[in-house]
Amino acid sequence: MIGCCRDMQRLPEVQQLVRSLAVENESLHEEMRELQRACSELSKENDKLETRIVEQSNSRNEATLKEQKGKQQQLDQQQQSPHDSFALPDLNLPAQDGADGSVPC
Repeated sequence: MIGCCRDMQRLPEVQQLVRSLAVENESLHEEMRELQRACSELSKENDKLETRIVEQSNSRNEATLKEQKGKQQQLDQQQQSPHDSFALPDLNLPAQDGADGSVPC
């Protein structure tokens, strides 16, 4: 019986400890929810940044490909232009038959 009285005296102390731990537990749960929201927001921001990086990379790759194509076309034109755009004059003189009195060279 004496042990029972001691336990009864400690009961309010234990109840207070339980209430205190319950409040702390709820506080930790709220902090956890806040951290989860922050992680979710950071994940969304990270996805946006990754998308932006991929788009910029694709844009740069396209620009590089266009530049390379332009250079290749320029090289192709330079290689073809002596044959296609410049025509040698015809230096062949008509044959003279001597009937006009001229003397062949």
